[in-house]
Amino acid sequence: MPLPPALLDALPLLACPRCGGALVSRDARDARDAGVECVACAASWPLVDGVLDFLAHPCEDAAEPEEPRDR
Repeated sequence: MPLPPALLDALPLLACPRCGGALVSRDARDARDAGVECVACAASWPLVDGVLDFLAHPCEDAAEPEEPRDR
């Protein structure tokens, strides 16, 4: 299943969450393989129910969430 046309049109506006590189449509043999990949760092993200899942592989350099503060 290829990416939906609207998502293909939006790809030039999106950037890799890891390195900021350009994203391209990943060749999909079936619906489970649909998604995008970064041309710079080769990271890839799946298409889940028509939506790119950028949370599938969290960034390694992401900081740990802060603990809630008491007010």
